[in-house]
This record gives sequence, C-alpha cells and structure tokens, in this order.
Amino acid sequence: KIAPSQTAEEWDNTGLLIGDPDSETMRILLCLDVTDAVLRHAEKTKTGLCISHHPLIYDPVRRLDISDPQSKLIYDMIRSGIAYYVAHTNLDKCEGGVSDSLADIVQLRVTERQNDGGPVRYCETLPGDTLFGLYKRTCMKLGIPGCFINFDSDRPTKKVAVSGGSYDPEWSQEIIRSGTDCILTGEMKHHEMLRSAGHGIAVIAAGHAASERTVLKPLAAKLAEMMPGLSIAVDDGLDYNKVVS
Repeated sequence: KIAPSQTAEEWDNTGLLIGDPDSETMRILLCLDVTDAVLRHAEKTKTGLCISHHPLIYDPVRRLDISDPQSKLIYDMIRSGIAYYVAHTNLDKCEGGVSDSLADIVQLRVTERQNDGGPVRYCETLPGDTLFGLYKRTCMKLGIPGCFINFDSDRPTKKVAVSGGSYDPEWSQEIIRSGTDCILTGEMKHHEMLRSAGHGIAVIAAGHAASERTVLKPLAAKLAEMMPGLSIAVDDGLDYNKVVS
C-alpha cells in the first residue's frame, strides 16, 4: 500500500524475494542493504521479516554456492527462517518515500513532482537560503562530515531538485528546463556534475546511503501505525561518510 511493487522500474526486483507469504511474524527489521551485520541483528532479535531498500537479488540465481558472499547471505537467510521483502525504485518515487524524506529532513518544501511520476521532487528552499547554507544544513541534518559539490563560491538558491540515491542523467533535460538552481542527490558521476555546472546548476551529492537512509525511520513509523501489534526496528547500516582519524 505504501510503495506498490507495480510502480517499480521494469529492471528492478521488488516484493517478497525470500519466504512464505503465509508465515507469521511479530518482528520486522528495516535496512538499506542486507549484510552479514544486518543478518546477525535479525537473528539476535528473532526477526521474522527483513525489509530492505536495495535488492540482494537482481539477476536470476543459478546456484547457491556459499563460497560466494551473496549466495551465502541468501542461504543463511533461508536457513534462519527470515523472510525478505524489497521496496526499491517504488519506494524512491512514492509519496513519503526516499525523495520526500530527504527533502523533509533538510527542510525543503516540495512544490512539484517529476513529470513522468519519477523520484525527482522540485522544492522551495528556506527564505534567504544559499548554496553553502543548504550544504551545511544537509551535512548537519544527515549527520555527515561533508558532501561532494560542483561550485567553489556561494550563490542564492531558491529551487532545488531532490532525488536520493544515484542520479540518472536522463532527468537532466527536464531539470534544466525547470529553472532549478541546485540538485540535491546521493551520488552523481563526475562528468554530469561538470555538465550541471555548465548549465549554472549547483550539485550537492551527500552520498548514496546517507541520502536514502532518511526514509527508514518514516517508513518504520508508517508501518507501526498500520500494524500496531508488531515490533518494527531500523538498522542504519554502515556509515559510508565516516571520517577515520
């Protein structure tokens, strides 16, 4: 109901990937990625269902040879009796999904949605916002030490195109036509950042996981409201933006 699987991209793999749809559970664990650490968390807390953003399984699995790390994770989940559900591109684009959650946490007001129903949100900044001001607020709100940026001087910023995760260059023409001042995303290829700068559009790339992690707690709250009898926990996963001293 929150992020219907039929709205996912054709290449994506969403929905129940492992498990019995008729099995019962009292505990759900939300995460961005299923990793060994997440699986240990699920086993320790006797979780019956993991819901992740990124699919562990993209392509058809031909064999479960546990010398392969991905195969071992799948094998261990099945062995532990933990069901596994994925909400990926459908969660990116749904109302209250990844892009909306990222905009909300950095205090941007959504005014328009991408024309084709994609994940991009066009947002209005706070009064007096500048590029560097938005950069600093993004770092503070996401709890990260820094972001990638494509301008070295400050500038007024009023309209921001927001999309968590990986930026798709196919969105660029629409964003250029929209009069956007800045793009806030997770990650963008170097040449695309240069291209955006050439069009006068600033880019703040906060990190793939940091930008998408914003959806986990709001999603947990929605699920708790819909299913009040269940225990719903969040595993934030690895901090890829960590500064190591």
